[in-house]
Amino acid sequence: MAVIVIASAGCAPGATTTALALALHWPRETVLVDADPNPTQAVLAGYLGGAVTDPGGLTAIAARHRARAELDVLSAALRLPTNEGPDQLRWFLPGVSHPGAAAVFPPVWTSLAPALNALHQRQIDAVIDVGRLGGGVPPALLAVAQVVLVVTRTSLRDLAAMRVHLPSLQQHHEQLDATAHVAVVVIGEGQPYTGHEIERVFGLPVWGRLADDPDTAAVYSDGEPPAKRHHRSPLVTSVAHMVEHLRGRIRPVTVGVSR
Repeated sequence: MAVIVIASAGCAPGATTTALALALHWPRETVLVDADPNPTQAVLAGYLGGAVTDPGGLTAIAARHRARAELDVLSAALRLPTNEGPDQLRWFLPGVSHPGAAAVFPPVWTSLAPALNALHQRQIDAVIDVGRLGGGVPPALLAVAQVVLVVTRTSLRDLAAMRVHLPSLQQHHEQLDATAHVAVVVIGEGQPYTGHEIERVFGLPVWGRLADDPDTAAVYSDGEPPAKRHHRSPLVTSVAHMVEHLRGRIRPVTVGVSR
């Protein structure tokens, strides 16, 4: 099983679009978790087009936590429509619904993290979008992750934001003695810096090089209808390459969160 955490280095590089595309193209049944502390509602209003009136999601999970009930992740999740990627079910766990709600979530994460980790018993993997690094990655989620992917564009402005926020992630990683790999996903390589240059400066491997393909990205970010050659578009092709790269580096783990 896999638990993949995706974070934005800053400057809105496309981390949510990356997380959604990864979840849709992952080769196993997958649940996408919106763990962004800021209630952007990006997937609900974008990919799902505002069609869901009662999303459940983390609000329902928090209510079950307060009631000390068992946390069944999929009972609070929505089915994600898709006609791409492997023939597997896709789920979405919507995030917090109003500003400030995330402040009461630390104990909820502590209960939810092992529930996400235990999804391997149902052959389900998790992709968790935690928003910008400046918001802090919940330690409980970091503890169960196999991979933490930091998404950035390659401009100096974006890389400067990553330099500011990355040390706090690395510090928390070390304090937890977490086993997760921390790696980078670059969007628009060579605009102007390359993945190799970013690896050299930050000391982290680049595990994804996604095409800067706004038309295809709009399918995921805004629910635009896919073009006729969507499956062969630069973005979808680069997502497929990233999936294969990740699959070769994620080792299955057993349930058990002791931190």
